[in-house]
Amino acid sequence: MSDLSGESRSIHRSSVRRILGLLIMVISLGAVIWTITADEEGWEVLTSVGIPAVAALVLLQSAGLVTQAYRYRLTVDEAAGSNLPFLSWLRLFVVGRFLNAIAPQAGNAYRAVRLREDYAIPITRYLSGFLAFIWLSTLLNLVLALAVILVVEPELRFGEVPAVTVIAGLLTVTAASPPLALWLFQRRRVESATRWGWLYRRTEDMLSGAVRVARSGRTLGRFFGAALAGLAIWVAAFAVSFEALGLEVSFASVVVFYVLQQLGTYLNITPGNLGLQELYSGALAAQLGIGLTGGLLVATLIRLTALITLLAVGTVLGGFRSFRRIRRSPPGP
Repeated sequence: MSDLSGESRSIHRSSVRRILGLLIMVISLGAVIWTITADEEGWEVLTSVGIPAVAALVLLQSAGLVTQAYRYRLTVDEAAGSNLPFLSWLRLFVVGRFLNAIAPQAGNAYRAVRLREDYAIPITRYLSGFLAFIWLSTLLNLVLALAVILVVEPELRFGEVPAVTVIAGLLTVTAASPPLALWLFQRRRVESATRWGWLYRRTEDMLSGAVRVARSGRTLGRFFGAALAGLAIWVAAFAVSFEALGLEVSFASVVVFYVLQQLGTYLNITPGNLGLQELYSGALAAQLGIGLTGGLLVATLIRLTALITLLAVGTVLGGFRSFRRIRRSPPGP
């Protein structure tokens, strides 16, 4: 009876989370649409973006997806001691991006299960690679952003604070967080027989794997090269977006906007952070002197062209076959 009661509470909490997430998404999207349409020129500017600009964005984002998938595969391979076929991994990566747009973290759960079933990669090893991918991507993006600011526009400000101070602070926190968290976990022993103990040990293993990936010189070197190419591609995509919307923005501002905007993609509250990501981008743009509406417009354009890119790349890679496989055999725990 207690098991049934516990299951009922779990289902109730899950339903509440879904309803709350949907409510947040609706409110956020409403705020985005109201802000854009309240500006007399906002909607007109967005709808006037030409086909050449959209095509350029789709091509750039397609290339960005490939470099991102390559970096992700590097960390998963290093964490799991595997050698995943790149085309198979790319298909898995793109399908996962689709699923993340439907439900928060659904894509990561799907990848973890498929890797376990198809390549015998333990879920904890995959999560180590996932954490290392996010950690190293953020770290290297911040390093490159800091270099761009110092060389190109050291006077750039983020609100009332020098942008170099903001980026340097985020860089310090990012660099220290996983090693510090691992050190804290290793200092405390927890009984593994309990459910909490099991979760504690799995989290410690995940952190340990991620830190181990970062200590691999060969992987880190290849990761850095791909990250540099990826940053160039995505900064170009954002620069094209600003240009297509008639917004004059300095190169350093584009770099900082992109790097900080990426931070909002790692914690999903609504599917794909729809609505919230756009509001966050608007707030970033306001602090960089670009303007709230300008940030919302760029984020919306990137969102729309990203969807087109996923559909195009997913179709080319046979993503629809993978979706049929999901329906036939939905991922379980």
